[in-house]
Amino acid sequence: MKKLIYTMAVVMIFIIAFSCKKSDSVVYSDTAVVSAFYVKSYFSNDAKKYTFVIDEENKLIYNPDSFAYGMRVDSLTPVIAPNFTDAVIDGEISLTGSDTVWIDFRTEHVLTVTASDKQTKQSYVVRVNVHKVDPDSFVFVKMNALDFANVTASKSVMTEGGIVCLMNKEGELAVAKSVNNVSWEAVATQIEISADYLDLEHATVCGNEICIMSGLDIFRSTDGLVWERETTTSDFRISHLLFSLGGRLYALGDGHKILRLIGNKWEVATEVDSTFPMRGEAVCIGKSPTGIEVAYVAGGVDADGNYLSSVWSTENGSYWVNLSLRDNSYSKRAYASLIQYASGLIMIGGENADTIVSDNFLYSQDYGINWCKVDTAFKVDTAGMEKIEYVDRYGASLLADEVGNIYIIGGKLGNVILGDAWKGCLNLAIPGFRK
Repeated sequence: MKKLIYTMAVVMIFIIAFSCKKSDSVVYSDTAVVSAFYVKSYFSNDAKKYTFVIDEENKLIYNPDSFAYGMRVDSLTPVIAPNFTDAVIDGEISLTGSDTVWIDFRTEHVLTVTASDKQTKQSYVVRVNVHKVDPDSFVFVKMNALDFANVTASKSVMTEGGIVCLMNKEGELAVAKSVNNVSWEAVATQIEISADYLDLEHATVCGNEICIMSGLDIFRSTDGLVWERETTTSDFRISHLLFSLGGRLYALGDGHKILRLIGNKWEVATEVDSTFPMRGEAVCIGKSPTGIEVAYVAGGVDADGNYLSSVWSTENGSYWVNLSLRDNSYSKRAYASLIQYASGLIMIGGENADTIVSDNFLYSQDYGINWCKVDTAFKVDTAGMEKIEYVDRYGASLLADEVGNIYIIGGKLGNVILGDAWKGCLNLAIPGFRK
């Protein structure tokens, strides 16, 4: 019993009666289906307060609300319902004896249960999620609000000169810049097209240029003031820009094609499968632990209208890896926001069928494989600023600068366009911050 830590003489019986058979006055289930699950801790009574979800489709048992930061999970006793003729952890530790078994849940385990016929079996992966980030270590303060009157679409990007916010104001492109990353200054801009024809939602930065697509035209600007038009060609209809990787623009085309711009022509980089998002995806460019530039695409909606909880990554736009072949520890969503931060990934916001997701601030230490919910603090501490509370949202711009500050700008709440902006950081990541 390598995983057995403690044994105590305690009998645990937790019975739910439904379609069961009786043997020696103990009722056993006719099916190998777990209907309830919780854990008891050797060190804390708080463990019993956490609700576990039983995902029958993926045969996964987990707690969506992670245990508190620092709570020990190396000595937990699983308690399941109904009663089974046998319940075994990792094929060797029985839970149906007369002793309480304490198990180290710092890693995943496999629970196998057997029905009353002693033949029907089913296995579940059991995962105990724990906050890996100190609570309230992400602290945000409110920046000066943007003027979002009559704004119908917006996108903020980080440039060498600071943050640039692009807005569609009644068909005109309006630009606001924040050089000090606290206050905003309106900028007069020159562009030869109505903002109604600009895909601001997917604006991106390529090298030192801001790029916005309109049909097959790309408008480029280094400062948001003066824009130059570049006309491109493509054999495929382009849905929208995805990102810039290695100094080259990539876009999503019809037929699940990833296109890259070579010269002024869009060429096929690869075709992705039907589970790749067609809209509403969250995108960021980061660096792998080895320093290689990587693009990440998370969530979104596929061609069949299914909301996703996947994370895809690529180093060259041609070869893609789905990092979420199993449950990804975050709820399915579209229009979330994603950045690389503190040697991992941060995801905020998102909606599913017009409902804001509840796990609104997430952190992944392993670049999208596993996610944990993070506690945050939002406050207003600047004199004279309007005290607007932070609200969960989707479609926000999420940015990070070179010294470790995070920015949450704008977004939507139903049909409301939000104009607030927040600046924060993870204090644990500074010094030693690695973007």
